[in-house]
Amino acid sequence: MYSCPPRLLARSTVFLSLMLVAGSILLPSAPAHGQLNAVAQAMEPEFFTRDLLIFIEGLDLDDTQSVIAEAIFDDYEQQFDQGKLQMEMEIEGLTEELKSMRGTADQDKILELVVSPIQAWMIRREELNERLIENVRIILVPEQQYLWTEFNRRLYREKKLDDGRFSGERTDLFVIVRDTGIVRGPEALEAALLNYDTELDQVLHARQRLLEGNQKDLLNALQNRSTDPNFDMDTKKKIIDLRVQVRNVNDRYRGDIAATLSGEQAVAFQEEALRRSYPKIFRGTNAERVFDDALAVYNPASESEKADQATYDAIWSLYAEFLTKLSALNDEIYITTRESEPQLELARLENSLRRTRGEEILRPTDPVKALQQKKRELEREYIDKLRAMLGDEQFVELNGARRYVPPAEFNRNEQIPGDKGERLLQLERPNPKFEKPDKRPDAPAKGMKGGSGLGRGTGASRDE
Repeated sequence: MYSCPPRLLARSTVFLSLMLVAGSILLPSAPAHGQLNAVAQAMEPEFFTRDLLIFIEGLDLDDTQSVIAEAIFDDYEQQFDQGKLQMEMEIEGLTEELKSMRGTADQDKILELVVSPIQAWMIRREELNERLIENVRIILVPEQQYLWTEFNRRLYREKKLDDGRFSGERTDLFVIVRDTGIVRGPEALEAALLNYDTELDQVLHARQRLLEGNQKDLLNALQNRSTDPNFDMDTKKKIIDLRVQVRNVNDRYRGDIAATLSGEQAVAFQEEALRRSYPKIFRGTNAERVFDDALAVYNPASESEKADQATYDAIWSLYAEFLTKLSALNDEIYITTRESEPQLELARLENSLRRTRGEEILRPTDPVKALQQKKRELEREYIDKLRAMLGDEQFVELNGARRYVPPAEFNRNEQIPGDKGERLLQLERPNPKFEKPDKRPDAPAKGMKGGSGLGRGTGASRDE
């Protein structure tokens, strides 16, 4: 894996410190991190040594081609390090000049001094990225060339999907197909995946073009943003729209791909895709884990000594009722999440402008929070029903059940000196304190109230 040499790490620290100084000079009334986001990305290589495996597998490279590809990656890393080092040395040489200009009115001059070497490096970095891709493509034999288009889309997808911000925006359905054990090959499945691959690639490129901006015009973009924070608001709104489009492609093809699968596979694929796309909604709840354990304990087909058909059926009946209500509530949270996330992101952008203008910040309400609270109350309601059904003694033995038992209370009327009171509503559990013996030769003596007798030492401040 790519690692930064110590000398480059040291220079990077100097560089980032300098950029923060420059940002504070240039943008005293606006957050600097927004303007420097693209710059921060340029400080990391686009490709790492670990990406070599993607090339080898995706293009079916033989042993000789793999060795050549590895040499191409090594050359890329070396040139990246050299180019970045040169850029940082140029900026480091500006430190004193920038400090002397602090507080002056020549903001454009300061901006030009800092940005010019950065912009040149960003262009150079993009050239290095394109050269690596082209150098790998050159070593392919004709039989491998047909893999190139699909591989290129896969490579772009794996590199850029992580820039997603909304739920479902970072989902890769190809990964879910693989992880759920779906066998590739059927014509309907391959057609759906190809359509998904092509459409996702189009909206991803559109999103990234706006997110990454025009690297050759970085100076003008920063100048405009420093004088008018509102100048690129239209672009930011378009980015929100494109984020929604990426998410929508994933949501739509989740259903299209599932439609090509058999019943059990379709359900497994849908559930896993929803869980990864919207984890706060569809990941397993604590209540489900308690119910699952209860079913396992009382299952008459198990070897458990508590196996009981009547209890098992009663638990299943209660659990089914809970799952029906949970599913309906999850669907409501899902719809609300898809509607509210873009709206909340837009409100955040508008608040950043209000902050710049010194206006009052508006606090939008997130409707999902109320629904999540409703979900927690639903869980508690059915866990309490399960607890009443089984009784405290049996309930508390279930995995994950103790968190639902009321906290310990003290019976103050029966409290005696030195006693912490009678624990109510919770079964008595042994909790012995075991202290591991300290066998170190320099271990401090116990009972010395502050160490081993020489000053306070390193011991406890009270008796053990």
